[in-house]
Amino acid sequence: MGLMAIATACAKPQSAAAKDGADGNHLALARAVRLHGAMKRVSILLLLAAIGLAGCESNGASEPPAPSEEAPAHPEAFREPDFAWSTRAGDNAIEGVMAYKTGRYYCEGASVVLVPETPWSRARMRALYLSDLAAAVPKKEVEARTPTEHSAEYAKYARRAACDAANRFAFNGLPDGAWFIITVAKPAGGGPEVAVMRRVETQGGAHIHANVP
Repeated sequence: MGLMAIATACAKPQSAAAKDGADGNHLALARAVRLHGAMKRVSILLLLAAIGLAGCESNGASEPPAPSEEAPAHPEAFREPDFAWSTRAGDNAIEGVMAYKTGRYYCEGASVVLVPETPWSRARMRALYLSDLAAAVPKKEVEARTPTEHSAEYAKYARRAACDAANRFAFNGLPDGAWFIITVAKPAGGGPEVAVMRRVETQGGAHIHANVP
């Protein structure tokens, strides 16, 4: 066999082997690419599942806020600090007259009570007199509706004056603020007594005149 023939015979097997190797490399690379893509998709799905689970936990299983150790007081609850302003001295004065059915009722000898206005005392007036401005109600009805809670504490802040023969009374040295004037109207001819009440305000050192109710 000549040199040319030998060279040709040897060259053919080498070329086929090289081609088979290249094809194998391409197949391996394709498999690797597909595997990488599949793994990437699995990772993304796992991540999305984790995010969804976390969202469910935060929305459905979150712990409620801890309750406050001390519940807020009712806005009309009795609080002695609310009455503190009424204990100060002032330059205001009230000159009043019991004017309920003049000539038929009188208050001579009765006590006139001046109550400082607070959220609690305002609610009390509405409960007893069905008004926090002015009222005349049978005394027995007021007594029947009078609660006993805080009576002693409340009494400490009430001022008192006597009603004279002319149905007049006066309070002096009052600070600025709002008050309820309360007294009892007695029928001249006998009969049920009437509790009368009126709200007044003192301010700027003024002397005010008040007809009750």
